[in-house]
Amino acid sequence: MIKSIFNIWLIMAMVVFTITSVVASGGDSFERFFERNLKQSRPEIFTTASTDFAELIEKLEEKRLKVKSDESFLKYVFYAVHRKYLGEYKQYVALGEIFDKRRQYDCVTGTALYALVLDHFGFLYEIRETDYHVYLLAYAEGKKYMLESTDALYGITKDQEEIQARRKMIMDDAKKINAELAMSGVGSDEQYISELIDNKVTLKELSGLHYYNLALAELNNQNFSQAFTLVTKAYHLYPSERIKQTASLVFALAFED
Repeated sequence: MIKSIFNIWLIMAMVVFTITSVVASGGDSFERFFERNLKQSRPEIFTTASTDFAELIEKLEEKRLKVKSDESFLKYVFYAVHRKYLGEYKQYVALGEIFDKRRQYDCVTGTALYALVLDHFGFLYEIRETDYHVYLLAYAEGKKYMLESTDALYGITKDQEEIQARRKMIMDDAKKINAELAMSGVGSDEQYISELIDNKVTLKELSGLHYYNLALAELNNQNFSQAFTLVTKAYHLYPSERIKQTASLVFALAFED
């Protein structure tokens, strides 16, 4: 019965997602991204956060005029954003926490800030989603750069061997975690031994991952109703297979009575 009801919900969610996609088509400026991720969840800081980030963009525009190479500018951006916003790493944290005194962030919210800056300045970039990590690849002057928001000191590199090694380490760690989860009986062997996640995602889909992480936090705290609300938002923005599976689980837990 629960599965049938969830399937009905899923069809309704897809209809809403389609409508939302039409309304929200086009580029994803930082104003649009903040509105999607802050205005409803943290309305009290939406205006100040938007103004603060706009001021950072303005300062970076001044720096851009003075810096001759893309490489120098990308390095400046990485460390300037980290110093200003990324203070304390915390898993499954909301975007709004970046703008509080403790400046808490995770790989999703940290990557989002970098992507918004690169998008504003017209850099080519990829947001990479893996099973347990999100990072950026940027392209400039014929070179590829890797930006990892969770590494304050060495989070930007153009060394191709290092990039390859870091990406391999991320995938190897995911494979190890999945194997341990399968061995522990959490989920099925098929679920965790299947092909690893290594997707290029848009800023809109990154918003979906943001809500997905928040849903996981509420799920871990057994706040099933709130988790369901958040995973529904996640699915509207990014109807990926793992978000769909998590939504099915949360739906069953939230409405098991």
